[in-house]
Order: sequence, then structure tokens, then C-alpha cells
Amino acid sequence: MIDVENGSIIKLSRAKDTRPAKDVQALLVPGETICSVFKGMRDYVMFTDKQITAVNVQGMTDM
Repeated sequence: MIDVENGSIIKLSRAKDTRPAKDVQALLVPGETICSVFKGMRDYVMFTDKQITAVNVQGMTDM
């Protein structure tokens, strides 16, 4: 992931668990399917069939 605040780059790896976390459950629409999840140190990016969601400890962005 790229931190636009300070330009750092974090290597992501595929997460084994693709169940949505409680903090992003409200962002999913009924019938939306999670395709894959990639985790960094504590952040993660979730790809669904409808959206890409980047989650970090300071907040979320939906693209």
C-alpha cells in the first residue's frame, strides 16, 4: 500500500481469511462477494466484485 501522506510503500501478502471484518461489514451490499484480501503490517485491502476498500488503523477509503 502507498501512504500518500509520507510516500512509504508497504508490501502486501494474500490473507487466508476473506471474511469481512466488523468494521467493513457495513460497506458491503447484499450479495456482494469478496474476491481477495491482502494484508500489510496492520492494514489491509479488500477486493470485492463491486469495490476496492483500503483499511488502516486510522480510517478507511473506498475507491
